[in-house]
Amino acid sequence: MKKTTLKDWAEEFIPLEKLDFVPRSFEIVGDIAIVEIPIEIEDYDKKIGDALLKVNTAIKVVLKKSGIHKGEFRTQDLIWIAGENRKETLYLENGIKLKVNPETVYFSPRLSTERAFLSEQVIANSRVLVMFSGCGPYTFNILKKQPNVKLIDSVEINPEGHKYALENLNLNRNLLKKSDKFKEKIENLKKEKKVINEKQIIEEINNEIIHFYCADIRKAMINELNGKKYDEIFMPLPKDAELFLDCAFSLGDKNCIVHMYDFLHENEFPHKSENAVIEAAKKVGFKVGILSTRKVGQYSPRKYRVCCDFKIL
Repeated sequence: MKKTTLKDWAEEFIPLEKLDFVPRSFEIVGDIAIVEIPIEIEDYDKKIGDALLKVNTAIKVVLKKSGIHKGEFRTQDLIWIAGENRKETLYLENGIKLKVNPETVYFSPRLSTERAFLSEQVIANSRVLVMFSGCGPYTFNILKKQPNVKLIDSVEINPEGHKYALENLNLNRNLLKKSDKFKEKIENLKKEKKVINEKQIIEEINNEIIHFYCADIRKAMINELNGKKYDEIFMPLPKDAELFLDCAFSLGDKNCIVHMYDFLHENEFPHKSENAVIEAAKKVGFKVGILSTRKVGQYSPRKYRVCCDFKIL
């Protein structure tokens, strides 16, 4: 019988009484598989890694989770167990390219559909702010779906995330070729019968519209973002985003749409996130209108990652 699952391959080296501990699923980022191996079968981790390479030939690296997401940057230790000995990969999502090391930068491929969904709703000429922007997944999804944004600022405190965001800007540097601004510049140069240097033009437009800042969002408010206002704000912090709602209220213009992410138990959905937004607004003298609170993924049994979408009135 042809072996098609990890458990099929594991039958060759794991005792029958321990087979139920074999992971049924694993996360894939680019060509890297990230697997959680229970302590009961940890002695077989290398063989499990080799088996994963056989289950999916597109996988070139297998990493094992070690502990939970932790620290200010919400990163997770990952141990190499099979394949090429590296932790950096190139990930393709919704027509964009993202270079990332999933050990040093928080990144969730599970939010790919969510990022595409929200990006499609961004309005032309919007001023957009992405807090906690990581390696740039929201930023580049937005630019892909709505190249006519007026401005997009991205703030990330993790230097590694910021480094990869700048590398990814180079990988996705031509996204704004579909913008009206690019087309207008080309047309004007043609009318004036001047030499057209597309590379120079796109670089000028990118510098004008796309900005990445390596900073704490509160410090950025009084430095890089001082005096700026936004029409749409994304807050994809994996935990405690509500603690930064005051920043969103300060930076959001009237009728600004804000997307705040949270983790909620089934019994807390949706009122806990919505109440947090309403109470935070009251504390700083703002009014908000809740637009929706959506489950965007399951974090653990009966616990969900959610997005609370609201408008600053």
